[in-house]
Amino acid sequence: MKRCPMAKRNLARQWARTTKTDLDDYDGQCLELANDVGRWLDDKGMTNDLVYIESPKESTLVAHYPSGDQRWYYHAVILSGRLIHDGWLEEALPKRQYFAQVFPGQRVRVEYRSKDGEIALVEVWRGGRLLLRKMRNRTEEP
Repeated sequence: MKRCPMAKRNLARQWARTTKTDLDDYDGQCLELANDVGRWLDDKGMTNDLVYIESPKESTLVAHYPSGDQRWYYHAVILSGRLIHDGWLEEALPKRQYFAQVFPGQRVRVEYRSKDGEIALVEVWRGGRLLLRKMRNRTEEP
């Protein structure tokens, strides 16, 4: 697979190295990891949002990772610097590439939450294709 020109160091992985946390043995789940990484980025003065991913049909998601598939009811990652930082990937990826690679062909509902927990933006993706974007009080179809 070609390296994306926008690909950058994954901040979730960088947090793990900095805190000497082995992600394979991490006690928490993805939401706890995203919150830990978010607090670490806050302390560094870096903007970030919690990204909450779920299946709109209340079924499990199948996330495709180099280490193997994972099944979840939801998944949480961090968005910072216009890239998705997922602890189960080596590199941070732009949204379109992230959803195409990790959730190919699956319809997912994505919430972008601010620090106070408020949902700032909701998107619906199928693989790498954005189907719907809803910002607080308006809906856009791309």
